[in-house]
Amino acid sequence: MQIEPDGTYRPRGVFNQFLLPIREVENAVPPFVAEDAQPSDDLSADDIARSKDLANRRFGWMQAGSDVPVPEKRGLYIVERVGTGRLRVLAYMDRNGHAWAVDHFIVETPDRAPDMRLIILNEITTPECERGLVGVRPAGGEGEVWVSRYRLDSDGLYSLYDSWFQFGDVASGLGYADLMTRCFCAFFYRAGLGGQIPPYCHVDAFDGYLLHQALPLALESVLSDGARAESDPVLRPFPLSSALCHWLIEADAESLSKIGPDDIALRVMRTLKYADPYLVVRTDEGGEGKRVSDRGLYALEAALNRYKIIRDLLGDDAESAGADAVGALSNSLFDLIVRDLPDIAPLSRDAGQPASPASAPAADPDTANVALIEGYEGEWEFRRGFAERLEQLRAAYRVMVEFRVDLASGIVAVVSHVPDESLMPKSAWSPSSSSWVELDPATRAVLAARYWKVLGVAVAACAFAQSDRIERVLYQVRFPSWDEDGNLAEASDSVADDGARVATISREVFADQGAYRSIDSDPASFARLLSSLFPDGESESDACVGGAFSAVDSLEGPARTSRLPESEDGEIPPAHREALGARYASDMRILYQSVQRSRAEGLAESFGAARSVSEAVQAAQELRDSVLDPIDRDGCTRVMELLVRGELDRSDKNAVVNAYLGEDPYAQALVRARSLFETDPDAALESLRATIDAAELSGKYADTLEVVHRVFDSYAARLVYNLARTGALNAANPTLGIQDADRRVELAPSSLHLCYIEAERLMERSFSDNERAIEYGRRACELAPSSSVAHRQLARSCMLVGDLENARAALWRALRVSVSSTDVALCYYQLAYVLWKQGHPQEAALCYLKSASMSAVAAPQSMAELRELADESDVELCPRSEIDDRLREAGIVVAPTDEVMDALLAGAQAAADSGLHECARDFLATSMQHRPDDALFNVARSFKRGSL
Repeated sequence: MQIEPDGTYRPRGVFNQFLLPIREVENAVPPFVAEDAQPSDDLSADDIARSKDLANRRFGWMQAGSDVPVPEKRGLYIVERVGTGRLRVLAYMDRNGHAWAVDHFIVETPDRAPDMRLIILNEITTPECERGLVGVRPAGGEGEVWVSRYRLDSDGLYSLYDSWFQFGDVASGLGYADLMTRCFCAFFYRAGLGGQIPPYCHVDAFDGYLLHQALPLALESVLSDGARAESDPVLRPFPLSSALCHWLIEADAESLSKIGPDDIALRVMRTLKYADPYLVVRTDEGGEGKRVSDRGLYALEAALNRYKIIRDLLGDDAESAGADAVGALSNSLFDLIVRDLPDIAPLSRDAGQPASPASAPAADPDTANVALIEGYEGEWEFRRGFAERLEQLRAAYRVMVEFRVDLASGIVAVVSHVPDESLMPKSAWSPSSSSWVELDPATRAVLAARYWKVLGVAVAACAFAQSDRIERVLYQVRFPSWDEDGNLAEASDSVADDGARVATISREVFADQGAYRSIDSDPASFARLLSSLFPDGESESDACVGGAFSAVDSLEGPARTSRLPESEDGEIPPAHREALGARYASDMRILYQSVQRSRAEGLAESFGAARSVSEAVQAAQELRDSVLDPIDRDGCTRVMELLVRGELDRSDKNAVVNAYLGEDPYAQALVRARSLFETDPDAALESLRATIDAAELSGKYADTLEVVHRVFDSYAARLVYNLARTGALNAANPTLGIQDADRRVELAPSSLHLCYIEAERLMERSFSDNERAIEYGRRACELAPSSSVAHRQLARSCMLVGDLENARAALWRALRVSVSSTDVALCYYQLAYVLWKQGHPQEAALCYLKSASMSAVAAPQSMAELRELADESDVELCPRSEIDDRLREAGIVVAPTDEVMDALLAGAQAAADSGLHECARDFLATSMQHRPDDALFNVARSFKRGSL
């Protein structure tokens, strides 16, 4: 071949010029502007002329000959025929699906990534059919774009599909060289002339935008993809992609896309569980201003989820589905919630039986007066199963549902926050006009009503299907209340406001003839069901005055759970004692004098009905005569004396309760010491010492062979201690509980425990009597063995005297009982320093990284000290995902431990079925700091009493 001055090649010999070995590929580079295009600001006359000129140009491929070099023997060139006897080299391609843009014949394969390649998808390739993607690396761009899918059938011929590029009749029956030439010319070479590269070849690429780009950039990418496609006559977006752009524009995403990524505190998340919806969340809940209103956020989220639901329904046809198919699914989006609802069994014979009567509180758990707690078995299974079913519902709007249940009475109360007409779709698809048609306000109001009714059917079906003991569902809806800026107004204290509707749905009526499942097979029957369940006009029943939740909270079973375990006792069902490490409800208490406080509150309530001081005194005397505990009798006497002297306002409930319980000397000592510390730290410390000495001298809270006194700051801490006491947790650390196994546990005032901690801190600040500080620290750990704070403070006191080994041991114990993220982070922060000073810099670095990953509070100081450590020692840093494994390899406890986390979940189940719902809620709330779960979050909320 002879090269010409213009870079083209001419074969030697006149005869060879007429026999160029080029296999032409028809219409390989279509025009990139429309035939009737006119010059504009975005399109020059030269661009138009260059595009029209493509119709006369011929492209193809050629094999190497005797005078055409190639890097590999079977390599090929993509070329353009110029005139009658010349050719221009455009690219070199090997036989492995790679093509490189070159402008001359080459002897070595280019030392760079290919400009176009075929990517085999092994997971969907079979011996009979190879499937893959066509990837293009845009000139001057970053990354690779997947522009089409391909298929290689058993006959050795290729087909192109799922691309915005319209190949038409030439998309199938292609040999390898024809395929490579057509793809290179259409996707790479044409783009260099002014055409557009298809943004992606499958709708799943949209996830990449949302989850890996800032939200404004992601929206801009989606909308600009559509705009670019409109400017190229050969590109046609998938109808689902076009619909997404339409829905985003309706949600005002265009204005959002123009906001800088650093100026908007929103991000998109996926739950990756259950229905897996998109969630648009704020990252600055405490920020003063909102660049995007709440209404705008929910509208955007609804647009994204409408797209996701339809994409999931279309499955493998998401790219090929036509506009009418996409539009039809969009129009019926609300009805999708009630498709594939479960079967509902008949009502169980045991349903509707109330919980057993509550037993009276017993002063001594060993007496026969403590009755077995009954009426709550199956609560956990129902609550968790019901919550999971709700999370599985496919809805474009967030399914924000809270519920209460009394399984023994067969009643579930559900409050659902639903969108109003302002959040309804602004348009519907019209098959006759093949376009989106705007909806008027009245139609959108009808849509809003249908949505909450259809959702109610789905919620009721989930409840009835989850348990055959459920007889009634009280379904209440709440509509948003917007302020002038489109943000949600403050919620009212009661759910029974003007923006709420309540309907009672009975199992018998609901399940009759299966009408709830007939939305597709018999729409008329389904419509009649909606009308009967949710009649027009006022729908609140007398039983639901005060809201749906009040109907459940007023029942004896739920009411008793508010008294267990603090003010009422009961024997835990045998099946749940092991998981709680307890036999009686009182074994789960954490509040000092909680029974006395309950009686004091009851007395204060009775004073409200007293018409005179003498009647109030009489009520106090009657209570005194009915109790045996000296603390209660002294409290009644104290209240009566104050009433007689006129020194107690009987209408002030807090004052009555405080008078009944008497003064807390330890709380007073803390207040006094903290007020003195700034001006006279020695006096502050001496004040605390005197209080602690008096407590120890009295022996009131001293441990004996029969009794130990302990303090707990949460039900989770009590559970960890109870299980350690039985040997189920932390058996290798006797001081964490197992040494108390054969002794009765009584509660000590939390204020006394705080006195030890505060005295220890004051000594630390004043650098006085460090040995005494360690004694106080050990006593604080003894009082509260499952308190992370106590162990961490003891570690600090040991560090101050240079006892790093005991400091390390204290932090080891702290890690084994820590459950909150902040506690865990502070433990690792202190442990990092100890390990650093002990000469273990790599282990210290891991602890600093763990601390920073657990809490934003500890992160700045942890990273600052980590940088100082890295400057001093050669340490290896690792990604966040590898920290826990590295800690285990180093022999360091990974907190919270798996044993503790598993115990919290098992404890929640046992507590739920034992009526200890406050305990269950605390266990779940603690667990979800580390193992988040949307269904369990709703379960935790279901244990709450009262209105939203």
